[in-house]
Amino acid sequence: MSSKTQQRPYKGQSLVDFPDNYVVIDIETTGLNPLNSEIIEVACLKIHDNQIVNTFESLCQPFNDISFFIENLTGITSSDLTSAPSPCEVISEFVDFSKGYTLVGHNINFDINFLYDYCDVYSERPLSNDFVDTLRLARQTRLDLENYKLPTLCSYFNIHNINAHRALSDCYATNELYQIFKSTPLDSIGEPDYLSMLQNDFTDHPFYSKKCLCYETSCISLTQFNNILIKIGAIPRYQHSKSVDYIIMNERAMRRHIECYGTDRNFKSAQLISEIEFYELCCLPVEKMIKEKSKASKVNKNKSISISEIIPTNTEFDVNHPLFGKVCVFTGALSLPREELMQFVVDHGGICGSGITKKTNYLFVGSFENETRLKGKKSSKILKAEQYISEGLDLKILSEREFIDMIKAD
Repeated sequence: MSSKTQQRPYKGQSLVDFPDNYVVIDIETTGLNPLNSEIIEVACLKIHDNQIVNTFESLCQPFNDISFFIENLTGITSSDLTSAPSPCEVISEFVDFSKGYTLVGHNINFDINFLYDYCDVYSERPLSNDFVDTLRLARQTRLDLENYKLPTLCSYFNIHNINAHRALSDCYATNELYQIFKSTPLDSIGEPDYLSMLQNDFTDHPFYSKKCLCYETSCISLTQFNNILIKIGAIPRYQHSKSVDYIIMNERAMRRHIECYGTDRNFKSAQLISEIEFYELCCLPVEKMIKEKSKASKVNKNKSISISEIIPTNTEFDVNHPLFGKVCVFTGALSLPREELMQFVVDHGGICGSGITKKTNYLFVGSFENETRLKGKKSSKILKAEQYISEGLDLKILSEREFIDMIKAD
């Protein structure tokens, strides 16, 4: 497959979506790089209205012998592949089977890139299906796991992958995982169940029958928060209006409000209350909730993927976009997941860097309010950036808010 190319102009878009009709895909290969590795198995499940209606499974004959490592990993041997269908036959069937469907897979960019390049060589039709990555979905949960690999997630959710590292078995496991993510709000998966800790009688609760708008939460998901409101007899509201009685916001949002409007706890016709005060009024274990949130934050920080794993989900870029061709670095505590911000950069032709160099164009700065080690001083990245700016280099220091404005303007 030396004729393969990494330019994939017709590649579909990576979606955060939950279609009812889709095709789950998985492949087995002789290696990790489409440029010098080959597909040895392709499998798919076709789903209509969330029910499996058809399957496709085929070995695929490679040009070269496979290694003992791959044989041991997959159970597929070189002798199994000698009479397997040719790549042209397999790809033709795969394209027909998946035509018009959103594709679903785990770490699906890996599968898509191989299949795209095979279509480029063996089919007249490019692989342009949009796709959903269950790995990407898993990273949006609050799961406290060592990693988000398919075997790890299967173990956590008690999904039985009978024949792991065989394409069809992995498809069935991925479909079960997708259905779990589809049926449950991602930000509530893996968090403690505080709803069950509530008392039964809330008729005397100050929020009973009151219309409440939650502006921002820190300790728990918005889904569980609104379920708590319902259980205590309050009426959740999802946008501000004159009828809202209470606006509940986390500590950071409350501080921003005080900075802008002073200590007045009223906003138009509503009364403001902090998230922590709300939990205390509900007799919930506030200290435990804060510790759990802190633990989850540390876990997620330690699990942050390397910059090399952030790859574009598209191949066509707007050369006039302010991030195109720019080297971007993030520092400080960010309100949005760092991975998502970095993904936005590379999806617009930018380059993510880990440290400040003379090639850096943007340093986007989050909050340092919890960095006690700095004692009010600037971080090393900011100091180095300021030094390069003073030397006349093309480098700008912008806040996370200014970066978010770029996103909103997109």
